[in-house]
Amino acid sequence: MSSTSDYFQTLGQTMASRLGDRIDPDTVFAQIATEVLSEVPAPSIDVLAMADWAAQQHPLPQQVNFKSGFGQPPLVVFVAPGFYIEVLFWFPSRTGIHGHGFTGAFRVLSGCSVQVEYRFLEESAPMEGLRLGKLVPQGIEMIAPGKICSILGRDDFIHCVAHLGNPSLTLVARTYGSKDLRQFAFRRCGFAVRAKYQKQTVERQAAVLAAVYKARPAVFLERLMAYLGTADLATFYLVLGELESLLTLSVFTKLVLPAVRERFGASHAPALAALEEDVRSSGIWGLIGKLVSPRQQLQLALGELFPDESQRDALICQSLAVSDAKPVLEAWLQTAEQAAAPADAA
Repeated sequence: MSSTSDYFQTLGQTMASRLGDRIDPDTVFAQIATEVLSEVPAPSIDVLAMADWAAQQHPLPQQVNFKSGFGQPPLVVFVAPGFYIEVLFWFPSRTGIHGHGFTGAFRVLSGCSVQVEYRFLEESAPMEGLRLGKLVPQGIEMIAPGKICSILGRDDFIHCVAHLGNPSLTLVARTYGSKDLRQFAFRRCGFAVRAKYQKQTVERQAAVLAAVYKARPAVFLERLMAYLGTADLATFYLVLGELESLLTLSVFTKLVLPAVRERFGASHAPALAALEEDVRSSGIWGLIGKLVSPRQQLQLALGELFPDESQRDALICQSLAVSDAKPVLEAWLQTAEQAAAPADAA
């Protein structure tokens, strides 16, 4: 058995022993997972070590996260009745800003990323699955191999992570989740929608609308406007978000968005602000993915996270108790270059 296999088995068995047969693992698992990840030394694990591990499994552990879509890819390495452990591969990309419908902890195995934590100040909840308010950045840090974070449920750990590795690897020990721990996705404009809200309906309705564009483009906008006029605010936002990925960027930004703004700009302003934030983010990360220089990737990623540099610098000073953000930023840039060096050399 390899050191990678030994590590996964030791983590899983130790966590399982401490969790026991608790009926509600979410109440205690964040503490258990954080303690075990802190106690058990991690060997050096990179993408090749994970490839070796995966090739040696006949079969792989049950991939209970197979449809999660979170990770590039997500790979389950240990399964137990109350929790599972996965390793998430991440090429340059950013997670959405999100809370959690589960509890646990994560450890960075390789690569480097920038993590921003937030607090959500709710002002209204106009419908089930939708909240409006103010999203306030609380802290920023560069996380590198060895970093361990507890994952708390609901809004107790709202964060996003800008991944810059090639790839970066994150080990996550987590529960299966609970209906009582509803997870929301947040936008900087203060728009928050419940994760997987009407997921099947949203995806299929968006796919049908995309098919209308492909088959009958002349009537597409008419049908889209009619549909959006009957949709609730959360579905309005989510279906348009799906269409952004199903249509070309040019069609979405030059045809769809102008028509939607004209028709619904006054009545659906919060959803449109969130959608335009998504479009901007997608465009920037598309550029980041094409860059070779880790320094340029990080500079552009920070610009996407914080369009206002003064807000970014103030948060760095607050988070790290320094008076000047510039030396910190330079150190982060050097760390990103060093983390990428082995992949470049290979």
